[in-house]
Amino acid sequence: MVIPKKASLDITSLKPAAKPGLHSSTNSISKEYSQSTVKKRTNFLISSINWDYKKIKNYQLKETKKLLINAYENVPFYRKNFKKINFDPFSFSNLKEIKKIPIINKEIILKNHSDFVAKNANLKSLNYMTTGGSTGNPLKIIMNPEIRSLAHANTHFYMKIAGFELNKEKSIRLHGNQIDERLINKNQFWYLENNRLIMSVYHISEKTCLSYMEAIDNFKPKYIH
Repeated sequence: MVIPKKASLDITSLKPAAKPGLHSSTNSISKEYSQSTVKKRTNFLISSINWDYKKIKNYQLKETKKLLINAYENVPFYRKNFKKINFDPFSFSNLKEIKKIPIINKEIILKNHSDFVAKNANLKSLNYMTTGGSTGNPLKIIMNPEIRSLAHANTHFYMKIAGFELNKEKSIRLHGNQIDERLINKNQFWYLENNRLIMSVYHISEKTCLSYMEAIDNFKPKYIH
């Protein structure tokens, strides 16, 4: 579905994606993701483990070129900036050419949020998640269900490679989760969610660091996310 050019995205109207909860187990995928997409992507990642160097480089070049062309054709920010630097994604033939594209930062994204949304996106399907917030200024990442599913497949893959089964081992999530004020008033900047301890990055300081370390030591997690 192609959205008419006159349609624009009101960032404030976007709803956040489902709040971070327990990862679904390896045999069960949360309804907020596309089960077929997650499984297909996970199987692909597993199958690519034994690729040789040449196959990896060819795949990287093909997918990067496809991404750059899509960005040029559909994303206002990149179309404008590619033209400004005379970058032609259709003639892209070497991964080193990516260096021609200027690096962007968080401030640029925040000032141009709408220009980063592809014109062929289904605006009604978009929501957002935030970065961890470890810098104190989390960034909203706008995405559709397919991208969320692909990202979730990555989690299934790397956890499998690390030898963990999602939702089985005790773990800690050290991220941008909000903590209830009643807990904060007790100088407790975390809460228990089944077999996972959810810890806030916002309240880490020289004064609280020791209490964080003691909580982690007492909980004895298998891994920290």
